[in-house]
Amino acid sequence: MTIFGPGASSLTVTGDGNVPAFNVSEAATNVVLQGLTLTSVTPAAGGGIINRGSLTISSSTITGTNVGIVSLGVLTAADTVVEGNIIGILSIGELTITRAAITTNSVGIFSIIGRAAVSGSAFTENIGAPGGPGGGILNFGATLTVSESTFAGNSGETQGGGITNIAGTLTASNCTFAGNSAFDGLDPSAGGAIFNGGVLTIINSTLSGNTATNGGAYTTPAP
Repeated sequence: MTIFGPGASSLTVTGDGNVPAFNVSEAATNVVLQGLTLTSVTPAAGGGIINRGSLTISSSTITGTNVGIVSLGVLTAADTVVEGNIIGILSIGELTITRAAITTNSVGIFSIIGRAAVSGSAFTENIGAPGGPGGGILNFGATLTVSESTFAGNSGETQGGGITNIAGTLTASNCTFAGNSAFDGLDPSAGGAIFNGGVLTIINSTLSGNTATNGGAYTTPAP
């Protein structure tokens, strides 16, 4: 199934309360959504998309939801804006993101297990879960590759304003981390740009102006 909308500024599809705007079944192997905005009547309850199959979304906006996309299958997002959600994208599977703008969410991307690849994207002003880690990407147990992307002005109350990597594998190459922070005002915080609790490789990247109580650039706790 393919849906070509007239553009994100011209077509809005709204989920009603607990009902998502789209529900992609496990049997759906090639669903394409392009040129639309997804939102929810009740941001604290509703979601934009639940994907159990194979979904590609492009040239679209996902905004004002509890979780913009919950993906248990294969998800590809390109040239898409993810803004103003509690969680922008929650992936438990295979995730590929290219040329996306992930901004002003609590958590931009939450990847669990599986694999995630992000390239050519900008993560800005994501604020992290209350009392928890930030902000741009929260990676738990997944293999995460980030390349040619920018993380700026993201924050986390306890750790990892830009990226928090817990029990996963993170490779960041040709990226810029600038002005990210981890600080809740009371307890010690760690890793303004990156908090690493797994395997971390940083290649040819710039980390500048990031702040935290411990490790403004990045922190890897002792085993």
